[in-house]
Amino acid sequence: MPERPGGLAGALEEWLELPDDTLLDLPRLTLIGQLMLAVENHRGLVRYAPDEVRIATRVGFLRVGGEELTVRRMDRERLTLAGRITSIMLEPPPAEPERVRAAGTARRGAGRRKGRPWA
Repeated sequence: MPERPGGLAGALEEWLELPDDTLLDLPRLTLIGQLMLAVENHRGLVRYAPDEVRIATRVGFLRVGGEELTVRRMDRERLTLAGRITSIMLEPPPAEPERVRAAGTARRGAGRRKGRPWA
């Protein structure tokens, strides 16, 4: 979990008694039975299908499973899904892949002679 902010931001958050998700940009989920899910502080829709929706958040991906899922509303702050919601899972973000160069490939600009870019 992301750490609480320090300094002025942390003091302000504590003094105003703000919830953690406010300054940490954490996702806030509101589930209404199995019929509707609202996700605040999202970072966009990654995958959409009637049986599965994947939503990007600051802490990973939110995978919502269900039947006849539809996006009811989506703006910068809130995404609302409707349908029969059967599962909600938070997946950690993938590890950043290492950049591996294939054997035998040269770096850009390797082998060029100075002053003669065509050689």
